[in-house]
Amino acid sequence: MILLPAFLVFLPYDYFDNGSIKCLSKAIFDLECWGCGMTRAFMRIIHFHFEEAWYFNKLSFMVFPIICYLYAQEFYDTLQKIKNHSKD
Repeated sequence: MILLPAFLVFLPYDYFDNGSIKCLSKAIFDLECWGCGMTRAFMRIIHFHFEEAWYFNKLSFMVFPIICYLYAQEFYDTLQKIKNHSKD
């Protein structure tokens, strides 16, 4: 769980800019959904390129803090389970 955020920080911010389309809405109907550009926007936020993140997906500024909170909560819960399990 610790390695994923560290891995994303060390990747270049434009790492996910190239490649095939992963969104079914975009691939099939050529329509962007609310999640389109979210990965690229998250990478921009992680690397403090906020203006580019805004360009890729404005919703990312609301979703990113929620994802971070949920990730931190899950990490804390996992640590507590390991700690309690080691006491038994």
